[in-house]
Amino acid sequence: MAEGHSAEPCFIAGTVRSLDGRPIADAILDVWQADDEGLYEVQLEAKDGPYLRGVYRTGPDGRYLVRTIAPLGYSIPMDGPVGQLIGMSDISHFRPAHIHFLISAPGHQTVITHLFKRGADYLDNDAVFAVKEELIADFARHEAGMAPTGERVEMPFWTLEYDFVLAPEEKI
Repeated sequence: MAEGHSAEPCFIAGTVRSLDGRPIADAILDVWQADDEGLYEVQLEAKDGPYLRGVYRTGPDGRYLVRTIAPLGYSIPMDGPVGQLIGMSDISHFRPAHIHFLISAPGHQTVITHLFKRGADYLDNDAVFAVKEELIADFARHEAGMAPTGERVEMPFWTLEYDFVLAPEEKI
């Protein structure tokens, strides 16, 4: 997901579970985030193909492991109508550091959410009012060394352990 990116790496691991606590094998995690300048792949004309976006599958034990970069906060674009509206209010035009997830599995409801970095600026005044206590997560910073993937990382890196829970699909 972050191949070739020079920002500090971030490893996110956990288990996707059902409401009864059972791990869900082959759940799909679609993960995306802004880069270290606050831009998403759709905002970068020079990028061809996925950029800070990846699709992952849980193993038989419901576990997943994603390598990306440490998320940073950023300003939403202020050069259009949204910027004009925000400019006429007391609303902040900043988003706190976060990473987006879309998690799906057969027989379960799809979840679209994001995880925010505890202690990040703008948690109390997110431009899109999306911060909830349950979504604030403890990212841990480590000195250079062995990463959760078993590789040696030559710079400081971050880790996050987070389990997602999917409700059963509703029958209509």
